[in-house]
Amino acid sequence: AVTLACNNYTCKLTQAIRLYIKPIHYVANLQDYGKPENTFELGDDYSVLIMINSRFAHVIRDIYPIIYLLDSLDEEHTVTELQLWWLSLRRMLFNDVQLNEIELRLLDNKLTTFFYNTCFSFLKYDIIDSIKTDRKVLLYGDTNLGKLFPQYYQKYLEAEEKHELISKEHLLYITMNFNYYYPEVHPAVNDALFLDVPFLCCPALVKTPPYSGFRHIEYGNAGELNCLINEGREKINNPEVKTSIRNFKELMKASLAEMAENIMFDKALPADGGIYLRECEENRAVLDEMIGQYMKEKGEFLKTSFENIFMNKPVQFDPSKTRYYGKDYVQKILAAKNEMP
Repeated sequence: AVTLACNNYTCKLTQAIRLYIKPIHYVANLQDYGKPENTFELGDDYSVLIMINSRFAHVIRDIYPIIYLLDSLDEEHTVTELQLWWLSLRRMLFNDVQLNEIELRLLDNKLTTFFYNTCFSFLKYDIIDSIKTDRKVLLYGDTNLGKLFPQYYQKYLEAEEKHELISKEHLLYITMNFNYYYPEVHPAVNDALFLDVPFLCCPALVKTPPYSGFRHIEYGNAGELNCLINEGREKINNPEVKTSIRNFKELMKASLAEMAENIMFDKALPADGGIYLRECEENRAVLDEMIGQYMKEKGEFLKTSFENIFMNKPVQFDPSKTRYYGKDYVQKILAAKNEMP
């Protein structure tokens, strides 16, 4: 039997935690998104660009819970199912688990850290490991990445170096972050759209019609990623991709115009929250239905995985039987864990 319980990342509390929620007006990021039409170009000799933070210490600590969970998910849709697992488990935690507020917040912190810092970081490793291409792969980040993927690793980049690098025309930027829906994208995807950079991304859970074209540059498994890498120019230049990018930028510009009029001319903000919030709520409603359906179909799995990972329930688990165990980067992680005091 393997102990699956993930580490408890908590802060010291000197008084009871109270959460005060006040009305918040959501708007687009304060950026100039330029012309609605994307103008990026991808030359014939493009290389593949990846920039991530390894969060290696988190992954080492929780490697057994990580591979236990991910091996239980659909291999062809691990990226999307992991997001639904987290969102569903968080809803279950707040709605169905009887805890006082301090216990609830601490457990939510554990769950959120496990999802963001450990599982998704490990999943990024697996995405990198799955790349099969004759094109040059350039991996930037902390030095731990060099230990895992010495064949790709370059160096650590400062923020200004990152923006300069991804703006080069001969690079196809592979973002490796979760996306719930396109009006509210992950900062890595937003940067690519803001800087007009050719990119590929993980699939958004929800794509309403204005953003459906993004499906052409999304990858949900290794086969899709390698196909997109090797057909990068064709996929990036798909007319439906360009339409969705234009729709995204026009939405952002309209939202910023509403906010500017409020700040500069004291014009009242729309009573319904404005164009950006309306779009987000439309997508959020669809996502809520998806979470509800996942909880209905996977309720027992959610309960079992929650107890095994977060509540120290004993479980018989053989890591060597998982689809991840034999991979070279996983063996390096396990070796590093065995060397820990």
